[in-house]
Amino acid sequence: MIFNPAHPGEVLKDYLGGMTVKEAAARLRVTRATLSRIINFRRAPSRRRAKASAIRRRRSALAEVAGDGA
Repeated sequence: MIFNPAHPGEVLKDYLGGMTVKEAAARLRVTRATLSRIINFRRAPSRRRAKASAIRRRRSALAEVAGDGA
């Protein structure tokens, strides 16, 4: 059986919901153009960018749980 994983842009588009590309780019600390390219399947995020973004999300989640805000 062949498994064809979703493009990161498809996953991001679902995750962002109704958020604008401009707002999401600011929160993810990437340019609007870069995020737009990823969401529109013209580019995949670099490994370095994906790892940094995952680390920031994890830290933010831990801070919320600890009550520090984010």
